[in-house]
Amino acid sequence: LGQLRHVVDEQRQRQFLQRRITGVRNKIRHVLANYNLDRKDLFTEVGQEYLAGLPLLPADRFTVDQLAVQWDFLVAQRAAVDGQLRAFATGGSLQEQADRARLRTIPGVGDVTAEVILAELADPRRFPSIKDVVAYAGLAPGQRESAGKRKSLSIEKTGSPLLRWVLVQAAWQLVQRSARMGWISRAKSTAAADTVAADARSASGNSVVSRREAWAGILTWGAAIPAECEGLSKLQ
Repeated sequence: LGQLRHVVDEQRQRQFLQRRITGVRNKIRHVLANYNLDRKDLFTEVGQEYLAGLPLLPADRFTVDQLAVQWDFLVAQRAAVDGQLRAFATGGSLQEQADRARLRTIPGVGDVTAEVILAELADPRRFPSIKDVVAYAGLAPGQRESAGKRKSLSIEKTGSPLLRWVLVQAAWQLVQRSARMGWISRAKSTAAADTVAADARSASGNSVVSRREAWAGILTWGAAIPAECEGLSKLQ
């Protein structure tokens, strides 16, 4: 249990570092946007050479140079955390290795997502069903009932924010890659969710699919995994 707690802490440290890295990158891009000099590969080796040679005003050059140092430092720290997590992964039990391999068969689930799921769920066999995992992660929509009428609310957001975040990100990856659920990707904006609901009504013949239900279908991704992507369900 102590080792598991250590892994959870490292996963959360990695998320903290990733957010800091994203913040620094955004600040650098904001400065370059004022000169219309931003480019997609800015944080590759070629992009860093390009950044170092840009003709910026002295104040902006000072800011960008400081941010670049911070970015290098944070990336190195993240790499160190990744090394610790890889070391833990290679030393796990045979059952844990099998669980990790099954998780990676799900489209959109990579090394980081698999490690977060295993660390945050501990033994996944303690959950009777995938619906219990969704509820544990805080992804199940809340409900309110009055006078015999039931209304779906937003997701409950209980449990681990890190677990919830990686599952939502994995869900979007699955949606974008799946021909079966490609229509859901248009719901990334609230306005587009109306179109998604209309598509769902047309496809299912159901006239009561709401925007909220369309979002609920996105967020409770585990229940919507196609039959050929049984990795998570096999952990039970």
